[in-house]
Amino acid sequence: MGFRKSLVLMAIAATVATAFPATAAAAPPAPTNVRAFSITGTSVTLEWNTSSGASEYEVRWTGSAKVVGATIPNAVISGLNPSTSYTFRVRAKGSSGTSPDSAPFTLTTKSDPGGGNGPVRWGGTRSSSYGISPFPSACGWEKATKQMSGYFPGSAPANVWIVGNLSNNGVALQFPHPGDGRNYGSRIKFASSDKHEPFLDYFDTHGIKVWLQVESGFADMPTLIDLVLKRYKHHPSVLGFGVDVEWFNPRGADLNDPVTDSLAQQWESRVKSHNSQYTLFLKHFSPASLPKTYRGQIVFVDDTQYFTNVTDYVAEMKGWADLYHPNPVLYQIGYAADKGWWSKEAKPIPQTLSRKLSGVTRQAHGFAWVDFTLRDVLSTSC
Repeated sequence: MGFRKSLVLMAIAATVATAFPATAAAAPPAPTNVRAFSITGTSVTLEWNTSSGASEYEVRWTGSAKVVGATIPNAVISGLNPSTSYTFRVRAKGSSGTSPDSAPFTLTTKSDPGGGNGPVRWGGTRSSSYGISPFPSACGWEKATKQMSGYFPGSAPANVWIVGNLSNNGVALQFPHPGDGRNYGSRIKFASSDKHEPFLDYFDTHGIKVWLQVESGFADMPTLIDLVLKRYKHHPSVLGFGVDVEWFNPRGADLNDPVTDSLAQQWESRVKSHNSQYTLFLKHFSPASLPKTYRGQIVFVDDTQYFTNVTDYVAEMKGWADLYHPNPVLYQIGYAADKGWWSKEAKPIPQTLSRKLSGVTRQAHGFAWVDFTLRDVLSTSC
């Protein structure tokens, strides 16, 4: 009976499988609402609505394509021709296949303003607690910073100086609680000692300037501005306050809340309430995460990476400079992901690469070499 029962069950299973075949997992739906966030003479930033199940997106236009991660429903397309019509299509890719193309989206690039070789206002480095080990002495930072600014006579030696790192869903500030009796909640953590005071003391007397930057997580930005600037505004070395927008309300890899026009204006006003000469910088690799129209006196910092050659890199930076002109821009350069091509530039590499970026930048600008590869190209020995 057992053997016969098994045969019957097998027959039933085969009948069910034939009548109700397994349904293959569906490919992601096509992205919708493709649109332009910004357009220059040689670049465009595209946005679209996300597609469920996508692991990446592919943007296609005449003879070209660019793949971006699924958590980033936007793409910067650079190296375009001025005053030219382009039609773009986006499709989603997932483990179960590739979606149909989105509806075509056509735009015309602006005329190219041309020009370049604007004044180099700053030359320096980016400092973090996690990017370089052993951490240089104050004298070592001075050596590297002044070597960088020395490539551009007349520029100020200036650093991006991180004083608060992303920590879980908030920020870990590298100085103690201000002792004002206030409970700042779980999203703002304090250190037992102040890591930065000795460095800023040294910079004050050695001609080094700094923006004090945070990686905020979901911590309240006006509160962070007040905490940082109240702590350090007595230092003449301080230029202002910086926000790495990639870590502003982060909801996934490279998926952050954008800084709206109203937020940018609010933050800049808060910074200047501490010192009218201070500037706010906003840093990201995509204009779609930055204010669409508000400019104020903001310095716009580009930290993009993952290029295959210097030509594509400079082309994208040109689009950045043109988009934010006449506001000053800062290029955070030297990432290890791009070392395959920048290491082949003529020595001194920071000067050669920076000069190429200057050649496409009309406004005042500067350069900050990242600490990840600092000792590959600049000296920190005293």
